[in-house]
Amino acid sequence: MQIAEKETSDFYSTVALNTVLKFPELSELFSDLAADELLHLKMLEMAQSYQQADENSFKSAANSRDQIRFFLDSLAEKKKAYLQYADRLTMTDIIQMAMEIEKSLVERHRDILLTTTNHGLRSLLENLYQADQDHLRRLTDFTK
Repeated sequence: MQIAEKETSDFYSTVALNTVLKFPELSELFSDLAADELLHLKMLEMAQSYQQADENSFKSAANSRDQIRFFLDSLAEKKKAYLQYADRLTMTDIIQMAMEIEKSLVERHRDILLTTTNHGLRSLLENLYQADQDHLRRLTDFTK
């Protein structure tokens, strides 16, 4: 799960750097989102310590790994498309890409949360799920 947060942060940082002159407000939003994703990475590092303490904390770890792999493949495709067409993308296009990423993260975190039995890990994942929901809200609000 940590790699998903790291890769998402890297993508958001790239968007922030590439949009700083053309869309400064968007650049600021993506800088904030990138920083948040690094915070999520730290949260997941804490979650990993919970998981190691309780090996049964995830009921379907294999399924979780498959979900993360699927997310990473999808993110790689979005990054490739972004880099290929960055000069032609509108703010709406960029926001839409990010919303798709965040929706996918919300789904992945929700699914993993539902399979978690460890109370401490569950609480941490609930916070992560809420943070992803907040990203969706911020992206939606930006388009208004």
